[in-house]
Amino acid sequence: AIQKYPSKFKGMMLHDPELSAVQAVSRLEDLTLKGFCGVRFNPYLWKDDDPKMKKMSAPDGAGLAVYKRCAELKQPVGIMCFKGLDLHFDDILQLIDASPDTTLVLDHFGFTGLDDEDDDTSRKGQENFERLLSLAQYNKNVI
Repeated sequence: AIQKYPSKFKGMMLHDPELSAVQAVSRLEDLTLKGFCGVRFNPYLWKDDDPKMKKMSAPDGAGLAVYKRCAELKQPVGIMCFKGLDLHFDDILQLIDASPDTTLVLDHFGFTGLDDEDDDTSRKGQENFERLLSLAQYNKNVI
């Protein structure tokens, strides 16, 4: 559909952290040529039991290689923090520091929650929202 109707359809690929850095960057470049215009990182696909895959920003990992290549290709990287921004905040900061020219999109406001209740869930939501707002200091490319 993307190739047949490029003015109507766009695609955002889902990064597979099990690929090597070379494979992941090659897939990114191939799909870019086919009309894809961004990459989604789902941090829950990274495995806790493998040190190279534990974090999106691992120095030798495919995530960081793709993140950096996205800056060169002018493609955004979206991150879905389904379970809360606080779980991935330090990892996200490391990505930003490693490649400040990459456009980073935190989908759904980083899954922060705000309401007027005075309970632990509301406080956590407020803290996460403040973390989200603090990212504005890093560069113009955090959305």
